[in-house]
Amino acid sequence: MSETNKGLLINRKDCYHYRDLYFDCLEKNNEDKNRCHREFEKFSDVCQSTWVSHFIRKRGVEKYKKTVEPKQDGKSDINANNQTDAIQVPSPTTTPKTPQKLNFEKIKNDKINQHFIRLLEELFSNNLPLEALNYCYSIFSTNFVINSRTLILAAKIVAMCHTTKTTISSIDSNKLNLISNKIQKELPNCENSIKLTIQLLLDASKGDWSKINILEQIPDKAECFAILASILIERREFDILSSLCSIIQPKQKFYQHPILWNPFLNFLEEFNNTKQCKELLELFMDQIVSIGKTITSEEFKCIQAALSYYKDWKVEEAIISKETLECSICKEKLPEQKPLDNEQFLKLRDAFREHLQDGLSNRISGENTANQRFYKTLDNLIIQTKSLKNSKPLIVDGLNLARGVYRRERFPYFNKIIVEMIEKKFFPILIISKTPFTYFYQNKLQKLPNVKLFEIEKEFKSKSEINIKYSTQDDLFAINSALYLGPNTHLLSNDNFVDHIGSRHFLPEIAPLFKIWRETRCISFIPDGTDEEKFFKLPNPFYAQIQGDALRGYHIFVKDKTDDIFNHVRDELVYCVRTK
Repeated sequence: MSETNKGLLINRKDCYHYRDLYFDCLEKNNEDKNRCHREFEKFSDVCQSTWVSHFIRKRGVEKYKKTVEPKQDGKSDINANNQTDAIQVPSPTTTPKTPQKLNFEKIKNDKINQHFIRLLEELFSNNLPLEALNYCYSIFSTNFVINSRTLILAAKIVAMCHTTKTTISSIDSNKLNLISNKIQKELPNCENSIKLTIQLLLDASKGDWSKINILEQIPDKAECFAILASILIERREFDILSSLCSIIQPKQKFYQHPILWNPFLNFLEEFNNTKQCKELLELFMDQIVSIGKTITSEEFKCIQAALSYYKDWKVEEAIISKETLECSICKEKLPEQKPLDNEQFLKLRDAFREHLQDGLSNRISGENTANQRFYKTLDNLIIQTKSLKNSKPLIVDGLNLARGVYRRERFPYFNKIIVEMIEKKFFPILIISKTPFTYFYQNKLQKLPNVKLFEIEKEFKSKSEINIKYSTQDDLFAINSALYLGPNTHLLSNDNFVDHIGSRHFLPEIAPLFKIWRETRCISFIPDGTDEEKFFKLPNPFYAQIQGDALRGYHIFVKDKTDDIFNHVRDELVYCVRTK
């Protein structure tokens, strides 16, 4: 074996040794974080940077923003376990030896720089501030080309080093000062948004919160919020934290940010059942309530974990009465979910009518013959019904209910749902179908009271009259029918017309109106025949989302998104948080 290869083998053995010491420290969750930091310094000093990145990725210690490493000089990263010769990575200080090599050296150094930045990002994103600071120092001590991406990352690392007592006590002030000075030196060359971001982070690390309002002006506000909130929790500056929480838009769930979540839980554990614990929990819950959504079971576990540190707040599973809207635990009456007001309803109706008219071509002497036939059918339905004022019209997506084909064996379930709707006092009922009903279905359905049928292909015999996407034809006719018949009209569908959310055919303000309308007027059903007792679900009369405050208590609605057919008709789990 050559002397060179012997040297490489010795280096590799040393690298393996310090790698194992560092990973053992992390896996044991050693309370002495300084020890892990020292082990990482040895590990990163002995091993080449590509090896460090490779081992960290392979052992699954960190999560990665990028899954593919850049190649060095046309070669792939080292797999140190199955190669005998290590690839030597040029230093960041490498300079071209001749003018002819300028472009090649520039490309090579750019790739090396990208690799160093990526590893730095990995250390930061996995909440390893001291390791990130050490690596950042090694980069900034060279002639490394610093760009805006590197500067922001370095500023975040500087700020993150002030988020926990353990980290603060372990900071090497010389390294911190060198990095901070280097950032300040490069700051004048940055664009304004980057300047604001970096200055806010550096000021926060020094305890200066005078410019906290600029958080709204920076692009990376969510991650910066997490870092700033962590610093404020560590320093117990809850008044400033309250201001920070009121400034940030959109509101943030603490548990979405590992940088914030760990210091948050550590504080609750240390100061459990204290006034400060309660104050911090109020800020935490206010952020989630402001978002105003149903949460998942995994999110609920996070909330449960946080609330467990304050014994005066009790979390219990509850039932909300759909008749009285009253909670079975606290007896509080939940606010009623209100439908669109008249102005909002008319705006939504006009938007969908215009969309339908755009899809129906004028074919005879410029007259809207297709439109006229459609709305004439609806007018006849209104005429046949003495008054819509006191009625609850229902529009049914027939082909959807029949699972795509009008087969005789599927009719009992089809009929079961229609009869249930009649018993729920829905009338008149208009069943819209993209394709013609079979004689069997037509004969049976027309015998039911207040049930009318509308066949799209029959009414619009010429396909050239319809320029609407075929897969959404019946959806669009169903929606327009419901809007035409008035604000109290309901719809029956297994997918709640999700294809129309955020449609490019509508102005941005239409989407939230459509969402409210769906939530208050759509009836969900299971598309397959089933013996389940609950095979359809009426709209909730209350807001099925996390709500409340520290004075009245909270109600948390939990529902996971699943692919099973019962998801649309499954009720949300409700938890009551009693705060008094």
